[in-house]
Amino acid sequence: MRNQPYPARKQTSEPFPTGPMPLNSPSNEYDSSSNTPRFDTIDEARLYPVVRPAPKKSPVKRGCGCLPLLAPFLLVFLVFLAFLLFPGKVNILVIGIDARPEEANLGRSDTNILVTLDPLRPY
Repeated sequence: MRNQPYPARKQTSEPFPTGPMPLNSPSNEYDSSSNTPRFDTIDEARLYPVVRPAPKKSPVKRGCGCLPLLAPFLLVFLVFLAFLLFPGKVNILVIGIDARPEEANLGRSDTNILVTLDPLRPY
């Protein structure tokens, strides 16, 4: 007996039809080229469960998420942290500008404040 994945079909005494079969009648022939077993009763079919291949999972496409929103805050925090950890001489210039109604869009700076901070040198 050959090692077959499915039991051999029972032989019947009915001869195979010699002419073309009508399209709506079932065929008694077993197509050996197909991998599908054919069973005589539903009980025989229940012995062989249908195994379907698992669906292929598509790779998850990951976007950049919230990085564009957090990047500016992270940059400001890193600059602030650099000033705290590695202090250096810092100049801060404050300019006071006032605009006069009679001079339209012309503005003049009348207050200038320059502050120099050198945290490594005591005052």
